[in-house]
Amino acid sequence: MRTIYLHAGQHKTGTTQIQLALGRFHNRDVLNENNFEYPLLSKHSDHQYLHTYIIENQSGERSDSEAQVMTIQLLDYIGKSNKNIIISAEGLQEAPPKVVRELLSNHNVVVILYIREQADYLFSAYQHEVKSGFEPRSFDEWFYAHGNDIGAYYLNTWITTWEDAFGAENVIVRRYGKKYLVNDDVVADFLTVVGLPHLVSRLVEKRRSNIKIDIACHTAMRIINSFGFTQKYILNGTYNALETLSSISCAPSLGCDVFLVNEIRRRSIWENSILARRRFGGDPLFVFNSIQSEVGYSIVEVTVAFLRICVLSFWRSPKVVFRIFYRFLLRVFSFRYFYFFRKSAKYSTETKYKIRERVLDQIKIEEQRNVAVIQDRDKYIAHLENQFHAERSEQERLIEIIKDRDKYILHLKNELHVE
Repeated sequence: MRTIYLHAGQHKTGTTQIQLALGRFHNRDVLNENNFEYPLLSKHSDHQYLHTYIIENQSGERSDSEAQVMTIQLLDYIGKSNKNIIISAEGLQEAPPKVVRELLSNHNVVVILYIREQADYLFSAYQHEVKSGFEPRSFDEWFYAHGNDIGAYYLNTWITTWEDAFGAENVIVRRYGKKYLVNDDVVADFLTVVGLPHLVSRLVEKRRSNIKIDIACHTAMRIINSFGFTQKYILNGTYNALETLSSISCAPSLGCDVFLVNEIRRRSIWENSILARRRFGGDPLFVFNSIQSEVGYSIVEVTVAFLRICVLSFWRSPKVVFRIFYRFLLRVFSFRYFYFFRKSAKYSTETKYKIRERVLDQIKIEEQRNVAVIQDRDKYIAHLENQFHAERSEQERLIEIIKDRDKYILHLKNELHVE
């Protein structure tokens, strides 16, 4: 019986690397030879339009969108194919699993979910926002603005929703990290999960799909992001420049406040413990990755990185540099460039302490709530015990009544026998 393997996330777990490997033309031929297909109906190497289609349907948007057309084409393709199908769309992480199940209701589906340690996940998501040109804030500011809205903490709850929709036996959960992946590679691990371990040597290419930048380039990009660019060619130009710089930089990478990392891990420890016992035979779910602590930087280092990004962007597109330098000069002459550093330094001292106080207050509130829950639980247990004792007393009373009845019946029999 053929199977549809649905790769549904999480984000930041090597999904791009898997999609690029499966989507290459010669690799798709290799998959076809082994009774597998990875259908591509657009120029992209993924199936994110499934997520877009589900969101549009839920929000009541127009029904003739491109996402709907492509989703219908994909379902037709699946219906006509007699081979195993691989679908990869990490955007389905935010989609209701029951809706996904309805879309694929006529097929045998196995869901593959990769999970990543929460602090590492959030830190990686933030770095991607900065590199892509959308985020000018520090990680601490970004986390306290958006971190509470991200469902990354509640891995057990998230996986349970998929198990409820598809059945626990049809959901495969894999941990992301070199300690857990086959051959320390996510593509090799994915191929092994779908039953194609013999293709690992043919399909896996040692190639990074996401770039890592140093602290100076990271801060320079935050400055560029604060200019408020929305033009795609500018964002593409700066990203390409970062891609070049990442291969030649030896500077330290971005760090994070240890207190904040511990706070993220504290919030997720309970869900992780439940999931570890359910799926992996016991704690811990993750061996914590060490996230580098905060690293200092000077205005000179960041300015040099800023100029390097501009030079490399100029090589890609002169328009990019003209726009960036124009905004840069406006910032310099209005002293807002230097204000950026002054604000960052001030934030790293005064504001951080305020944030820590707020976190500690939240911890106290949660502890008080937990104490109240325990007290309510104890009261409920005491109520059940009382109810049990009352029922037991009633049972004993009924037993005595039955014994008395049996004695009375025996007495009547004896009287009849005498007569």
